[in-house]
Amino acid sequence: MTAPHGTQPDGFIGVSGLHAMQQMTEEDVKRRLTAPLQGAVDEARGKFLEGLKAHVFAPLAAIFRGEKPAGLADVADAFQDGQEALRNRLDLLDGVRGYAQAYMSKNVNGAWGSDNTRALPFDAPLGPSRGAHVDARKGGIVLDEKGLWTISLFVTARWTAYSSSWLDTDSVRVTLRVHRPDGRVYSEKKLQYLAGKSAVTPTISVPVVVDQPGFYTSVEAYSSRWRWWDGGTRFSSLAAVKHDHRAINPGTDTVPDEKEQ
Repeated sequence: MTAPHGTQPDGFIGVSGLHAMQQMTEEDVKRRLTAPLQGAVDEARGKFLEGLKAHVFAPLAAIFRGEKPAGLADVADAFQDGQEALRNRLDLLDGVRGYAQAYMSKNVNGAWGSDNTRALPFDAPLGPSRGAHVDARKGGIVLDEKGLWTISLFVTARWTAYSSSWLDTDSVRVTLRVHRPDGRVYSEKKLQYLAGKSAVTPTISVPVVVDQPGFYTSVEAYSSRWRWWDGGTRFSSLAAVKHDHRAINPGTDTVPDEKEQ
């Protein structure tokens, strides 16, 4: 059938169309009816997940790294290390001969270094300090007194989706160094982990004896896979604590004989 002007009306089904409809099963009909709806549902779900990643997951991840996303500063403050507010409270170090703690103020991309190796800059102080201080230029802690110190380090190698070279053992290596005042390496400790794609947290605490003020620390990291090294107080820490062997109350060498009452 044709319209008076000779054209086929909208929705016209010809002989071939009728034959195709006769061959359709119940499943074919269901599929045709639900296809447009399913497409709309999939599109809505995709947009919802993208929005969730951009406006919820990404800001939360930034907060956990020690950052303050726009509009979420109050939430970020709730996750801050409480020691941030104690930077000028030297009274809390009464009786302590030497102490300083630092963290990385930014995340570091290992892929941007030579042979996936980067210096990790512990450039931000955390809490009060005495007898030692954080040197942002050196990226570590300077020991202002000679004697026995304990150096503690905690770093985080982030999870990565990148693959490793077949020539490598799929490892993560972190090197803690103590330098002489003139920059020469005085002491060195290496941490080695078989990390794969997983996040790992290399940690070490070692004693070191220095014979003059001005010795300082540095940290270097390597990963066979491209990955980030996370900063912030939650994922990074470098601390130095001095051991004080001075007697606070040395006592009296000799005492008088008692007298009869």
